[in-house]
Amino acid sequence: NNNNNNNKPNHSTADNNDNNNNTDPLTVAEQIHHSTFGIATDPLAQFAIIFSALIHDVEHTGLTNKELVQEGSPLSIMYDGVSVAEQNSVAIAWNLLLKPDYDELRNVMFSTPNERYRFRQLVVNTVMATDIIDKELQALRKNRWKKAFHDPQLQTTSPSAAAAAANNTTSDTNTNDRNHSSSMKNNNNNNNN
Repeated sequence: NNNNNNNKPNHSTADNNDNNNNTDPLTVAEQIHHSTFGIATDPLAQFAIIFSALIHDVEHTGLTNKELVQEGSPLSIMYDGVSVAEQNSVAIAWNLLLKPDYDELRNVMFSTPNERYRFRQLVVNTVMATDIIDKELQALRKNRWKKAFHDPQLQTTSPSAAAAAANNTTSDTNTNDRNHSSSMKNNNNNNNN
């Protein structure tokens, strides 16, 4: 009978200590934070994602960006033929959010200029990511995905290192903003309101 017991998993004191550590609220919170790359513990990012989902097709004409460019639509000219519908949606929503009627909402959403800038960048990048046809944006997304999930160094490092590597895609994100956001150029004056 002792031989049968040897085949069963051993739940030693060390194992129990490991299990207890995994249920520690701080450890669990840290694991959730790292496994979601910080989004689960970042209310501003969460709201930016929800806001982006709500606004990503504001005043969408039903035409693709390619069709808008081929027609020479005023929007395609305004946005240099790049992510036309997406940039228009962001511009309309952002201008609406900047109206005095929404002062209180903005004060709750972001209390500092840095939070406001970060919120805007998150919204711009999230909405621009919905332009699935743009080849340059596709390349940027694939690069971010590779950095976040396929870097061989990440497979041997801690969750915090994986999260840090995923966050290092910020330079790509900022490049994306510069190259794909003419609407932001048109609205930068409103950004200071």
